[in-house]
Amino acid sequence: MNIKINRDALLKPLANVASIVERKHALPILSNILIQGKDGQVQLTATDLEMQVSLSFKA
Repeated sequence: MNIKINRDALLKPLANVASIVERKHALPILSNILIQGKDGQVQLTATDLEMQVSLSFKA
């Protein structure tokens, strides 16, 4: 799948979600952000197993 997103539209939501992602986590999968796209919306999700952040915005 290929998506095109305006850089400025992506940076702020990405920074908010990335705030709970630790770079060196015991479980490497928790050092990532899930990006999902559907019907013109993009959803970013991250977790540290105690807290989850999920943001959606128009692509």
